[in-house]
Amino acid sequence: AGGIVGLGFVTVVLAQTLFHLLRLLGRDRRLFAAYSVLILVILLHNITEASLVTSPHVFWLMFTLLYMEITSSPAVQAKEYTPEGEVAAARA
Repeated sequence: AGGIVGLGFVTVVLAQTLFHLLRLLGRDRRLFAAYSVLILVILLHNITEASLVTSPHVFWLMFTLLYMEITSSPAVQAKEYTPEGEVAAARA
């Protein structure tokens, strides 16, 4: 039963990450591309190694940091976002 709970948790986290990543696509393509490549490398490594959910692995740490960054990114949260607008607002 513990394996099913863990699999459910990882599935929810992956789905949430991909949902926020797709929202980022229309707002900041460069950030979307960078995050997408990192997540793709992590997932491909996990398919070949089954190491994503082993806690001391560096890819687990990287995925956790990406998850936190993507889900809390201003580009994802804002209704209208442009990287240039963010810089202009910071200067004002």
